[in-house]
Amino acid sequence: KQSKKKVSVEKDLGALRGVTIEADPLQIQEVCHNILSNAYDAVEDLRGRIRIDAEVNDGYVNISVKDNGAGISKDDLAKIFDPFFTTKAKGTGLGLSVCRQIIHMHGGSISVESEPGSGTSVVIALPRERSGKWPPAGSL
Repeated sequence: KQSKKKVSVEKDLGALRGVTIEADPLQIQEVCHNILSNAYDAVEDLRGRIRIDAEVNDGYVNISVKDNGAGISKDDLAKIFDPFFTTKAKGTGLGLSVCRQIIHMHGGSISVESEPGSGTSVVIALPRERSGKWPPAGSL
C-alpha cells in the first residue's frame, strides 16, 4: 500500500519455498490484499508492526498475519465476517465476508483472534490440493 504511514513488516515465508497449492491466484491475491490492508489500517504510524508467517501442516498451507494494532472488541469480533459490517468510516463491510467466502470455496478456513489493546491475528488455512469438483457447486 502506498502511504506515508511507516509500518514495520516482518515475514517468514521460508516454509512455502517450493510449495504449490491449487487455487485461483486472483482470488487468493484478493484475500491477502484485504487481510494485509486491514492490518495496515489497524496499526499506528511508526510503532505499527505486522508479522506474516507461513507453515505447511497435514496437506494445508497455513498463513498467519499478526498486527499490534488496537484490536477488536468481543462484540465486533462476533460480526466481522457479516456482510456490510464495518467499523471504518469509508469501509463497505465486504472485505472479510468475501475473504471467508473465497477461502471456503477453496476448501480452507479463516479464523481471527483479537483483544482490544493486544492486536489481531488472522490465520488462513488452504489445502494444497483441491478435493472434489471445482469450483464447488453454487459457489459462483
